[in-house]
Amino acid sequence: MLNQSWTKAKLYSDTNFIHNNLAGFLQFEKKFFNRLILTAGLRYESYRIEGPEYAGGLKVQAKQSEDTVLFRFGLNYKVFETTFIRASFGQGYRFPTIAEKYISTKAGGLSIMPNPNLHSEHGFGVEIGLKQGFKIGKTIGFLDLAFFQSRYYDMMEFVLNNQLQFQSKNIGDTDIKGLELEFQTRTELADFVFTTSGGYTFIEPKYLEFD
Repeated sequence: MLNQSWTKAKLYSDTNFIHNNLAGFLQFEKKFFNRLILTAGLRYESYRIEGPEYAGGLKVQAKQSEDTVLFRFGLNYKVFETTFIRASFGQGYRFPTIAEKYISTKAGGLSIMPNPNLHSEHGFGVEIGLKQGFKIGKTIGFLDLAFFQSRYYDMMEFVLNNQLQFQSKNIGDTDIKGLELEFQTRTELADFVFTTSGGYTFIEPKYLEFD
């Protein structure tokens, strides 16, 4: 994937920007004994941005670049005919957009200020789940229960400071744990088909650096 853009806008410090994002993804998948499926993948990400030497009254690096390699792994194991266990691990990465780094505007008495020194955020996510199929009379369906955790480092958010100014900042490291339960059923009665579906998700997000 290649994404190239040229931007000039008063909203972004009235400056010309050249932005380039190059990425490649490769994934392998293998099945063993008709029960176990393993997957592994990697992604190369390259980020380039060329902008002004000054933004928000600060001298900044006019040319910025980042390169990173991300990995992911997963498995799905068939325990019984309608019972499956799965697990996965994946890394994530997000570089700041031009708007997050260089936006400068006012609206309704509030100011939105640039932050050219904004860093990229990165992290990982893990999940383990169980999917169970069932049949009761003329009703078939499944239950799916999963536990997950996501960890973000240098997470980016727009925050409000004491001068009533919004600015995108790296707010620190965050951790999100949770579980998710889903179900679906299908029942055939005469010429009618009845389906139901539902779910419940519980999450517990926390900042790691303060209460």
